[in-house]
Amino acid sequence: MWQVWALPDGKCLALIQYPDEKPFRFWGFRQSPGSRVELIFGSIDAARPRTVQMSFNDGDMFNYAAGVDHFSDWDAYVISLQPDALSIFHDDTFVDAFVDENKIFYGVTHSMRNGEKAMANCLEWQENH
Repeated sequence: MWQVWALPDGKCLALIQYPDEKPFRFWGFRQSPGSRVELIFGSIDAARPRTVQMSFNDGDMFNYAAGVDHFSDWDAYVISLQPDALSIFHDDTFVDAFVDENKIFYGVTHSMRNGEKAMANCLEWQENH
């Protein structure tokens, strides 16, 4: 289930969280009006800047430069995607991330369209306030 927040800095954050899992897992997107989409995900390993290989819906593996941001008590990888990235994903989206062939993250949503719509509403609200 997507949770969406309008952040004070004009950005919107949409997350799916798995609080009962150990280690705690989350993933989602961050964006400000007109900017690139940032894919955010917590890691099974300690997050540190590096190249991450990602696969979406068991497709080809692509390399992404991943930075690290701090979220509350957790570090997260942050990967920059194109501005319209949310519209490209299928409603059923499966994400896998690897470093040196070791899986560091996996995430699933069966409601990408709901997340995309909620993020669009949040961004529109940010532009109007």
